[in-house]
Amino acid sequence: MALNFKVIMAPSAFDSLDDIRDYIEERSGDTYTANKVLGKIIGFMDNFIFNPFLGRVADDEQIQGKNIRRITALGRYNIFYRVDEQSQTVYILKIADGRQSADRQLHGL
Repeated sequence: MALNFKVIMAPSAFDSLDDIRDYIEERSGDTYTANKVLGKIIGFMDNFIFNPFLGRVADDEQIQGKNIRRITALGRYNIFYRVDEQSQTVYILKIADGRQSADRQLHGL
C-alpha cells in the first residue's frame, strides 16, 4: 500500500507564488493567465502526495548538506522542497523562476 504524504508550504513558498503571479500579471496584463499558471504549479505539487522523491537532491554549493530537493515544473519553475519520511510530510520551501540567477533562486534556503 502506497503512503500518502502531506504537502505543507512554507511562508516563503507562498511569497514565491505571489511574486510569480505578480510578474506574470504585470507582463501579460492578464490576471486570468497569472492565476492559471499558479493553478498549474500547485497542481504539479500534488504529485508529491504519492511521489515525494520525484525531484533530485539539489547539489548547489549554497545548500549542500541540507537535503533540499529540486524539481522543475512547467519547464520553467524550480520547486525546492524537503521530505520528512518520519512524519510523511513534504515541505515546499520556495518556487523560483528558472530564468533567475542561481543565487537568487537559492537565496533564503
